[in-house]
Amino acid sequence: MKSLHMLEEFRITIHLNNQQYETLAPKGKNLLKHLQDNKFPIAAPCGGYGVCGKCKVYLPNGGYLLSCMTSINSDMEIILPGQQEMHVLEAQHQFKPNYSLNPGIIQEIVPLPLGIAIDIGTTTLVFYFINLITGQTELILTQINPQISYGSDVISRISYCNQNKGGTKMLQNLIIDATNKQIKTFVKTTNFDPSSIVKIVFTGNTTMLHFLAGIDAYTIGTAPYKPVFTNKKLFIANKFAINCNPKAEIHLMPSISAFVGADIVSGLASLKLPEKIKNYLFVDIGTNGEMALVTSQKIICCATAAGPAFEGANINCGMTAQKGAIDTYTKDGYTCIGNVAPVGICGSGLIDLISTLLDQNIIDEQGVMDNEYILVNAKHTDSHKDIILKQSDIREVQLAKSAIAAGMLILVKQAGLIPEQIDALVIAGGFGNYLRPESAIRIGLFPENLAKNIIPVGNAAGTGAQLYLQSLQFESHIEKIRKNASYIELFEIDDFVMEYAMQMQFPAKKQ
Repeated sequence: MKSLHMLEEFRITIHLNNQQYETLAPKGKNLLKHLQDNKFPIAAPCGGYGVCGKCKVYLPNGGYLLSCMTSINSDMEIILPGQQEMHVLEAQHQFKPNYSLNPGIIQEIVPLPLGIAIDIGTTTLVFYFINLITGQTELILTQINPQISYGSDVISRISYCNQNKGGTKMLQNLIIDATNKQIKTFVKTTNFDPSSIVKIVFTGNTTMLHFLAGIDAYTIGTAPYKPVFTNKKLFIANKFAINCNPKAEIHLMPSISAFVGADIVSGLASLKLPEKIKNYLFVDIGTNGEMALVTSQKIICCATAAGPAFEGANINCGMTAQKGAIDTYTKDGYTCIGNVAPVGICGSGLIDLISTLLDQNIIDEQGVMDNEYILVNAKHTDSHKDIILKQSDIREVQLAKSAIAAGMLILVKQAGLIPEQIDALVIAGGFGNYLRPESAIRIGLFPENLAKNIIPVGNAAGTGAQLYLQSLQFESHIEKIRKNASYIELFEIDDFVMEYAMQMQFPAKKQ
């Protein structure tokens, strides 16, 4: 017969840097305290009060928990952020501006008001559940954007809607259904009541927000690429059939243009960089390569059709950064998220792999390799299939990296600057959590002169959405950002096509 002491202990399985550890924890112990007591590296810059959201741990079945807000009441399996992601989380907190908690009179509807900040990415949805009294992050959940079945990028989804009656309504319902699904998960996990949710803020690219509002995005997909709206929008919850308080406010954050959306506006507004940084590039590397050049006088924005290669789409063995994805690669081997047998390779691993093969002369400067490269041979591992890099995969990476690199160069020229006058490169988006800057520089994605001044800030769009949820003052700041921003269409710039072609080639190997 087990002792009472044994009955009150639970097994915690911890994955860190491709290693697995087993610990025992007494019932009710705080997870952050348990990790700290067992000397596991975990960021908690707010001191464990649930405000910064940086002590998050990933659950293998999807979603995040804040360790400081989690009591251990069952066996658990968690994945701790690796060194690069930890660096991103700390930077995200370091450069986040401070705003007083003031979500508006909407919080007076119920005694314990809650809000949700939602980042609608083309590939991934992220949900932040926030306590509007304390500012604490109660839970973070993620899932694949279900719209991906109807196109991997915004143009293909717009085309689907054009060709299928009721397509816009269907894509709208997919996001609403996903939101209700995650609210159900939140309620089950925390025991909060859905009626406590009184404010929901959505950010995302302009097309995603059109779909969410149920507005045809046809004009975004055809010249002259004019969206129906870019201003912020406010609705009441019953318009969307979201399972929350029927009086809840639904906010759609404002955009700048058809291809520079609310995700970029919220990301830019969520940054407070040191005064010594006068001019900087802000790049959100996702399915759409949106970017901005920020100076003390102006903000110039553009977007490139980078494609979804860095998020694993259109890659033979590609996948998003989840359990089973190869996320780093060197000549000495690879690491896999969750310390399990690999099932594919995500964007950061893909860039590492190509960088390494360039150094080994397996891939030449034109992006050509003689044979398919077998990264993982299923016969010699626990993997269920071979993981292979094909020539077509390299071409997808070249197309993506050349579009982004050329876009950055054009922005610098349009601002009347030279590359040496750029003080920093800020990398936003979930992809930046894992990307190794040295590999990005090796393949020519980032300029070499900024090697020591690259600042990854993770999901800055999500950070901005949380600030918008919590502070009316931040809403005012957002409008200042928009008024100071202008948009350029790259294909109207004579130099862009030439720069794009020149950036296709990989940099020569250093001797």
